Amino acid sequence: MLPKIKKFRINKLFGYKNVNIDFDSGVMILVGENGVGKTTILNVLYYTLSTKFEKLIDIDFHSIELFFNSGNHIVISKEDLVSVEPFNKLNPNEITINNNKIVFSANEYSKNYLTEVKNTKKSTQISFNLDKLFEDINERNQRIEKQKSMILSEFNMNIIFLPTYRRVEEDLHKLGIENYKSEFIQFGMADVEKAILTITQQIKDSAIQWYSKINGEMLAELVTGIKVTPEMRNSIQTDTLKIVLDRVGDNISDELKQSIDILLENERLFNGEYDPLIYFLSNLIKVYQKQRKYDERIQQFVKVCNNYLRNKLTYDESKVEILFKQHGKDIKLTNLSSGEKQIVSLFSKIYLDSNKDFIILFDEPELSLSIDWQQKLLPDIIGSSRCKFMFVVTHSPFIFDNELDNDARSLSSYISEE
Repeated sequence: MLPKIKKFRINKLFGYKNVNIDFDSGVMILVGENGVGKTTILNVLYYTLSTKFEKLIDIDFHSIELFFNSGNHIVISKEDLVSVEPFNKLNPNEITINNNKIVFSANEYSKNYLTEVKNTKKSTQISFNLDKLFEDINERNQRIEKQKSMILSEFNMNIIFLPTYRRVEEDLHKLGIENYKSEFIQFGMADVEKAILTITQQIKDSAIQWYSKINGEMLAELVTGIKVTPEMRNSIQTDTLKIVLDRVGDNISDELKQSIDILLENERLFNGEYDPLIYFLSNLIKVYQKQRKYDERIQQFVKVCNNYLRNKLTYDESKVEILFKQHGKDIKLTNLSSGEKQIVSLFSKIYLDSNKDFIILFDEPELSLSIDWQQKLLPDIIGSSRCKFMFVVTHSPFIFDNELDNDARSLSSYISEE
């Protein structure tokens, strides 16, 4: 797992710290005690990679640098961000010129504009040469947009950002998210239920589409004559056939399903007498195979969660249902423990929400997790085969007490003070 980022720098963080991180693999685990700046560094990396540059304004730094393995290199200047931010918030229609002076119409933001400028760390002059003023702002904006475009072209994949679990809901608004976005782990189990409903509905909807397509093909072949191939015969297996027939639902009676099972069991199905039935069943199985990518994602989700939840999850392929049970009884997701909710939330995001590659930025993954769970968590995330870059900050040695031990580094080794 090779990273696309070669090096990440924050110059003059808090005014006196220089952060210089080299990435020699796709996994970076930074270890440090509270108060050394772990979360701030993680946030800066997230705001940068997600191109949420406006959130960087609230952080004290001079510049940020990203070096990509492609050879591309960008420098994000705090001065650029501070200079363009007030003008980006203003509506051009609210700016007028009166006796060579800039006049702002009164609104919640613009009436405080001059106060904001005055309070910036460096004295800012508002030039009365309007052409020069707007030329400067335009140049800075173009530079910022070019930096964003380069990041998006280099990092064209989902970002899963996990702030500290215990603060996840109250802190999302501080990260610039008023309505929860998909890249954040959401603590509420309603979001997990929504992800489950979405993927199971995708299976059902795709089945309807494929049934329509298959029916059209079958009608055409009924006219020209049915031809049963060896591949069609070999596709009919007992376990698969049961799932396929159950998914058809009440349109096929239990008695008919049983009759088909008997024909398959005694192999009379293949004596040539039932070729039209073989043709029909093989086409139903073809529909099932077209949906396998969804079924496999659900199976992976259930399997990895059960490593933590003691087999509380089952996937009924026949009914396309994910069930949560304990001692044979249905349980609500809201009744899971805090640690169990975190596991279910995380892996539903990885397996159910999308089949795309992702990078993950993780703040203190150890919270609310037992030592055993801490040791398993990061390897299980990498085991999804879709995690292309992982950046973790922690102060728990158990998080990397596994095959990722060589990827753990002391945060202090990447920080120098002026």
